[in-house]
Amino acid sequence: EYTNDEFTELMKVVGLADSYLRDYHRDRIIRSILDAGVSLVVCGNGWQELKEEYQEQLNIVGDGGLDIEDNVKLISKSRIIINIFTSIKNGSHERIFTAMRNCCICFTDGNKYLEENFCDGENIVLYDIDNIDKIPDKIKWILNNPDKAKIIAENGYRTACNEYEDKHTARQVLDIMGLE
Repeated sequence: EYTNDEFTELMKVVGLADSYLRDYHRDRIIRSILDAGVSLVVCGNGWQELKEEYQEQLNIVGDGGLDIEDNVKLISKSRIIINIFTSIKNGSHERIFTAMRNCCICFTDGNKYLEENFCDGENIVLYDIDNIDKIPDKIKWILNNPDKAKIIAENGYRTACNEYEDKHTARQVLDIMGLE
């Protein structure tokens, strides 16, 4: 059992480890895609070193971060969102639903929750974080098959709107809390 102070310190360490792992995997994934000749638009912090290496292929938007409204606008103009959340082993993130609600393909590392609630290649495209070398081919397949990609994006849109609207999520939270 931890004291409050010990727990606070432990959470700081866990947060640092999570940030390191996320950044490590993000770098490996993005490099594998860029090395395969695919151009990317990225937003947020931490891209300058890659920009120096991949000047022609990497476009940074909102260096320093975007507010949520600008982020959603960027997603609405995108065909594919690459989601990396290596520390979430049984859950989701608003980024997945935001991508889907904007008729954009969500390309994300799989986990138990996503595998049970979505259909890979039908309303989402999953990758295996342990097989990063296969990621560029999946991205290229999506880009080279616009008709199938459009179907996946439309199916994702319908899934997000029909099953994951905010009111559905609110009901689930209330149910879990025993308040519904």
